[in-house]
Amino acid sequence: MASLLAGCSLSGSASPTVPLSSRLATRLSASDLALVTRKLGPSVVGVTAVCFRSQAGTAQFVGTGVIYSASGLIITANHVITGESATPAQHITVTLPSGAIVVASLVGRDPRTDVAVLQVHSRGLHPALFRTDLAGLDPGDGVVAMGNPGLLARPVTSGYVTAFPRHTVYDGLPEVHQVVESSVPLAPGDSGGPLVDAQARVVGINVAEFVGEKGAVTLPANLVISVVKRLVSGRQLPGERNT
Repeated sequence: MASLLAGCSLSGSASPTVPLSSRLATRLSASDLALVTRKLGPSVVGVTAVCFRSQAGTAQFVGTGVIYSASGLIITANHVITGESATPAQHITVTLPSGAIVVASLVGRDPRTDVAVLQVHSRGLHPALFRTDLAGLDPGDGVVAMGNPGLLARPVTSGYVTAFPRHTVYDGLPEVHQVVESSVPLAPGDSGGPLVDAQARVVGINVAEFVGEKGAVTLPANLVISVVKRLVSGRQLPGERNT
């Protein structure tokens, strides 16, 4: 069982997972981890969503996002901007890698896949490289999760892919049929952030952690990008970088 990192529950079952390969699982070395962090760091942002509730007061939710285009499109998880509500927050800000905080507008969201797209207006943005062809992603491959740069210490954790199950069924996410499972521990605030391979390519967006054990549930990049393109259909997307 897994749980969304913003406090909502996510339960479901999957078909038998792809077994861990016979070779030993690969954990990135300290130098590799530093290289990946340096390469992708300029593309990872913090997301803060504030909901104004007339009777319950103000609720704030903190997560992570990834720069998708030089024009200021940001990918994050839908539950980061909604929290425990079904509606998005009224006020959303993005903390850029430079530390600057800018107001973001909601371009579109898809609760059925837990994907949301934000828009910010800022120069010098660095889009991430998304690995949309995951045919070579195998159990045992080393991966890294990067979290919100607005937190006191940016969370960067590493591990390896444990499974790439197909025909997955999760309650509340009817359009998600495949996820990447990994041993990477996630912290509050990591939700909506990237899971990255050894070449600093985004293989997916982290949306949940396993209950009672360390590990991440990640939406695969090919699914995320297909949803993003649908949400921003008709918009020009300069700076898009996919493989």
